[in-house]
Amino acid sequence: MAGSTRKKMFYFTEDQDRLLKAIAAEEAVSEAEVVRRALDLYARERLKDPLVEIIGAFTGPRDGAERHDGYIYGKG
Repeated sequence: MAGSTRKKMFYFTEDQDRLLKAIAAEEAVSEAEVVRRALDLYARERLKDPLVEIIGAFTGPRDGAERHDGYIYGKG
């Protein structure tokens, strides 16, 4: 775990509490570690740039960014 930890208090529904306990037992980690991992995953997904995912998804001329008018409208 990177950095120091801070104590927090949260309220979970009964279903969330059961799920948290089950995941912690299955992973052999503390409930706090499950919450930290879930928060890390949530933050990564939330901050993900959707444009990064399409890099390399399309093929075409290498100079398409510079000469797009010529390719689209037949100019230049």
